[in-house]
Amino acid sequence: MENLEVRQVSDEYREITELIASPDIEVRKLAARNLAKLALRAVESEQDSKALSGLLSGAEDDNDRGMLDQIELDLSQSHERYRRTIMGMPDTMFFLDRDSIFRGCVTSDLVPLAIAEEEFIGKTIEDVMPPEIAEQGRNAINNVFENDELQIFEYQLDMPDGLQFFEMRIVRIGSDEVLGMARNITDHKLLENELQAKHDRLESMIFNISDVIGIIGIDGTMQYISPNVEKFFGWKPDDLIGTDGWLIIHPDDLENLKKDFIDLLANSDADKKVEFRYKCKDGSYRYISGTASNLIDSPLVGGILLNYHDISERKQLEEEIFKLTLHDELTGLGNRRYLQQRMNEIELSGRRHPISILSIDITDFKQVNDIFGHAAGDRVLKEVAKVLRETLRPDDCLVRMGGDEFVAVIEHANEEIAESVVARIHLRMAEVSAMYPVKLSIGFATSHDRLDNLDEIYSIADTRMYGHKRTQKTGKDLLNGYDILLSFDFIPDLGNVTVKVVPLFIIDLNDTLPPT
Repeated sequence: MENLEVRQVSDEYREITELIASPDIEVRKLAARNLAKLALRAVESEQDSKALSGLLSGAEDDNDRGMLDQIELDLSQSHERYRRTIMGMPDTMFFLDRDSIFRGCVTSDLVPLAIAEEEFIGKTIEDVMPPEIAEQGRNAINNVFENDELQIFEYQLDMPDGLQFFEMRIVRIGSDEVLGMARNITDHKLLENELQAKHDRLESMIFNISDVIGIIGIDGTMQYISPNVEKFFGWKPDDLIGTDGWLIIHPDDLENLKKDFIDLLANSDADKKVEFRYKCKDGSYRYISGTASNLIDSPLVGGILLNYHDISERKQLEEEIFKLTLHDELTGLGNRRYLQQRMNEIELSGRRHPISILSIDITDFKQVNDIFGHAAGDRVLKEVAKVLRETLRPDDCLVRMGGDEFVAVIEHANEEIAESVVARIHLRMAEVSAMYPVKLSIGFATSHDRLDNLDEIYSIADTRMYGHKRTQKTGKDLLNGYDILLSFDFIPDLGNVTVKVVPLFIIDLNDTLPPT
């Protein structure tokens, strides 16, 4: 600490004693504050003690002597109190004036100064500190005098034992003086930097893994979401944290997911596999799969921990594979397995009666393959499938059973509607320009009773189709029909053979259709 001159201490002390005797209470308060400041500045100062002793020895009467004795006692007690306080603090205290000049310093033996007091007392902060720190310090001092508010800033110094970090707190203690309290925070800063490095490393790892991590509170609020959510779903963490976690779930998946959530809440430490559609920021949905864990009792989590990843590509592949198992590759229609699935669904749903089932066959299709080849036969199958699909309603079930056989299941269709559908199929086929002579044999049966077995209804329709097919070959076609010729954009090379297209059968649409 700076050594104070005896005269200076005596003058300051005399002024204080005069102010203490003032009848004005505000003046006495000011004197008390100045006395405390003098005590701080006198810590461990032998010359200050001598100055006070000299002042006491010069008292002229007993009254002055008694008053000074009491002041000396108060000052001594205050001196000791502040000394012990300061010695127990990990701070170095600097006194600076309005011009940022160092006027004093108080420190404990446990916190050595980087430079000796005589090298900075009486100098400005710019004379002592590096430019960047000096600028921070002067700005803080100016703010203290302007706003009378505590100012805090951090700085670092390259010292003999390495780089050291400090925190400076500056507070106003007088009209023209501030107190700066510097604390070495190197250990804290190194620990903080280490923790930040670990945090950054963890975030980098999380950002680059394929799983998104989230925490949902018991009220459904999103409490945490890992930063890689932006990479996969477009959301920034701040877009979701604090919002209702159910808002990003597809409406059709909400009910089941909420049931899973309730089950998890009821079982501490429980885990549950979840799969649902997740809303992206662009409004689209992605399929995700993951695990939800009840960690509400964990002080580090305090909610439902979600660990999930995008399975949209896998889901799409599964759907494509499933579609292949239920659909005919050539025509794109459903297959025999699909027909059975649809009829089971109709029976389980209570059905929508009446239901008519059509069994459709391409008559003498083998001749098309034999004469024009299998490639031409495939094109005939595709064309017939297209005509049937365009003739039926979008929701009607249409399948290719294999070979040249097709089946249609039409809900809410009685015999009259089924007859009109058969007629429309023949008319639609007649509109197609022809190259290959093709005939369709169609039989149908209708179910009016919910207890009917649809497989048996289909069997009846199939039997009637074969009956129709036989009558065509014998010329006794009860259903009648049009001469159907399909046209393609190629003609097979038949050499000198002449192909003559002739009517195969005639349909009178006014004829009565056979009973079903």
